[in-house]
Amino acid sequence: MRFTSASLLLLLLAISLSPVQGFLEANYTNLKCNCIQQTSAFIPMQRIQRLQISPAGSGCPNVEVIVWMKNNTVVCLNPYTKWFRKFLKMLQK
Repeated sequence: MRFTSASLLLLLLAISLSPVQGFLEANYTNLKCNCIQQTSAFIPMQRIQRLQISPAGSGCPNVEVIVWMKNNTVVCLNPYTKWFRKFLKMLQK
């Protein structure tokens, strides 16, 4: 009887820890803003190598536009500037 009680208790403990472990792993994911400072300066299309747009979410309340330039610099753009909106419309065509 003692063995079954101990094994039952151990089984219940193992089952109860599973959701907690998943919850803790979710807390350690990268849920923060990547851009500390944004620029509104115009960047010519020929200089852009890669563009990433991250929508606002639970981790970061801001829309983030990250641009990797051909000279290996990374720049965060203000997504609400007039020139960037025109640039985005041009890319969508």
